[in-house]
Amino acid sequence: KASAVLSSVEKKKIDALTNFGKELGISFQLIDDALDYSGNEEKFGKNIGDDFKTGKISLPIIFAYRESSPKEKKFWSRVIKDLNQNANDFQQAISLINKYDGIKKTYQLAKKHSDLAINALSVFKNNQIKTALIEIAKSSIKRSN
Repeated sequence: KASAVLSSVEKKKIDALTNFGKELGISFQLIDDALDYSGNEEKFGKNIGDDFKTGKISLPIIFAYRESSPKEKKFWSRVIKDLNQNANDFQQAISLINKYDGIKKTYQLAKKHSDLAINALSVFKNNQIKTALIEIAKSSIKRSN
């Protein structure tokens, strides 16, 4: 957006770039949240489980929590809200997230936001820059374990 504003580009193109950046950012963050429960530390250089350890409520947990039994909700409250975590709790969290398809649903939503980012670029003519931006949006969802 900043480059477009500085270049005095028309408002609809500034808005398109604003939307592209917003949707790309959401997609990227959702994948980052999913990777905290499914990623490969060596491949991504991201410490798996950091969000869990700090009690960060991310979309994979929200998806799992919404479908959890009362007993499972008590688990979530203990480990996320109270930060009262035991040695095996991270594996239990992953198990519950997988049970309720939290990773899959997070990836699906990330894909929707990536598609919205790509669609925002429709006001621009096809060229190398547009193609590069589309590839960036597509690559944001290809990060996986």
